[in-house]
Amino acid sequence: MFTPSCEVDLCGYATLACAYGFFQHLGWPDTHVVFHTRSGELNATRQDRRIVMDFPASRAAPCALSPELAAGLGLRPMEVLATARDYMAIYDDARSMRALRPDFAALAGLDRA
Repeated sequence: MFTPSCEVDLCGYATLACAYGFFQHLGWPDTHVVFHTRSGELNATRQDRRIVMDFPASRAAPCALSPELAAGLGLRPMEVLATARDYMAIYDDARSMRALRPDFAALAGLDRA
């Protein structure tokens, strides 16, 4: 899957649709298919009428809120977590989330953008 500016690391819906196509329409002979994504291998297994997918996990750990991240978000989060590739800002409630007016240009310049 692609966004207007870059390829996303993993799109579960698109991968599920591809697995469905392999199993239902292309006569894939096995019950298992492996997709190689930017997030690593993604396994899809046919079990009866269902497709089970094993998504790669990325552990998040608490980290400090940098001035650059704070400026890009525009609203101080309750907590910030980081993986090797992403930041996750945690807010108290949905009202705070709706009030966000992020500066995407500033966020794109971060080390994990």
